[in-house]
Amino acid sequence: MIIFRLILQSFILASQELYNNKLRAILSLTGISIGILCIVSVLTAVDSLEKNIKGTIQSLGNNLVFIEKWPWEFKAEYPWWKYLSRPQVSPTELKLIQERSKLTQYSAYEILMQGKKVSADKNQVNGVTVSGISDDYNLLKELNFNEGRFFIPSEFYTKQGVCIVGYSVAEILFPNEPSCIGKYIKYNGDKLKIVGVLKKEGKDLLNISNDNSLYVTSGYIRKFVDEKNYEISQRLLVKPKEGVDIEELKSELAGIFRAHRKIRPSYEDNFALNQISMLTSLFDPVFALLYLVGLFIGGFSILVGGFGIANIMFVSVKERTNLIGIKKALGAKNAYVLIEFLIEAVLLCFFGGVIGLILVFSIFGILNYVTKSNTEMNFSFHVSAFNVMIGLVISIFLGIVFGIIPALRASRLNPVDAIRSN
Repeated sequence: MIIFRLILQSFILASQELYNNKLRAILSLTGISIGILCIVSVLTAVDSLEKNIKGTIQSLGNNLVFIEKWPWEFKAEYPWWKYLSRPQVSPTELKLIQERSKLTQYSAYEILMQGKKVSADKNQVNGVTVSGISDDYNLLKELNFNEGRFFIPSEFYTKQGVCIVGYSVAEILFPNEPSCIGKYIKYNGDKLKIVGVLKKEGKDLLNISNDNSLYVTSGYIRKFVDEKNYEISQRLLVKPKEGVDIEELKSELAGIFRAHRKIRPSYEDNFALNQISMLTSLFDPVFALLYLVGLFIGGFSILVGGFGIANIMFVSVKERTNLIGIKKALGAKNAYVLIEFLIEAVLLCFFGGVIGLILVFSIFGILNYVTKSNTEMNFSFHVSAFNVMIGLVISIFLGIVFGIIPALRASRLNPVDAIRSN
């Protein structure tokens, strides 16, 4: 109980001293506030960048296996021409998975072509990503509709000329129309009837968006594309059943494909089993480096603020030397004086840290408002509880580190010499 009473009294005395020396306290708080603002802002910016990039990648299908010709991670010792000579995946192999795989819940085929042109009347859109998809695709990757619907089974099997367009494609081709459903566009010389328009997604850091996309059935698009063309991307999307580990599914799929393609046991796979975690792991070293750079920059700011606290505390000890002598002459122990000045330093740093965090929340709140008001930008900032705790812990730690020497000097003053100091 004595130690708690001592800490409480020291807290009250330290608060009074800070109140009586407002200008000095403000100058001390400013240094720490700027330091905490810098380090937490840098950490928040890196965290936000990581979450937005990884969130964008994971939106492509975090729990899916993509069976393709090309791997997403290239082996340096594996000649590129071996990848080029691999066969493309096909709808036949999709049926093979559906018949033989016991761990698959849903699977679909997709053929992708970039940079295509789509037109309607006098309007046209360039650089459109065209995807030919099979049924069950919408069960693997979420498609959010602004209006209309997904393809119905009869449209897959009869190879009808129907399509789903991205928000930007619909907006450019039909700028003054309240609805695009039932209207026709031209692609590759054919007429396609619009049955669905996707919601606006906006741009992200990796420029991954459905806004400039065109979806048609795989049966329709295979009528006029050369599936052996290496520039055309073809892949199978496979989702595991509930509770099935994705590595277990990959192992089963590898066995099915090796048996179907008659690959000898000693030969390498001529297909790739890709997953989103391969892409996210590529960014981990980059974010680790950014964190180190952020800590380095913020560390300098904190160091400057800490020296400011130490300087202010030394001045405070010198000004109150006579008072310290009187307290010690009346029986105050060294520990009491030490705790009093140490708590004063910790309070200064803590209040400075709180002000710095308030500035952080204000700045990133404004940035979030700006990004949300800009409909073309899809980016958000996250001030995590972990970074807030880091800011507060650093503030308290600074108070202890830079306040301990002035506090020790005050506690070791000789009462007689301290009283005579004036």
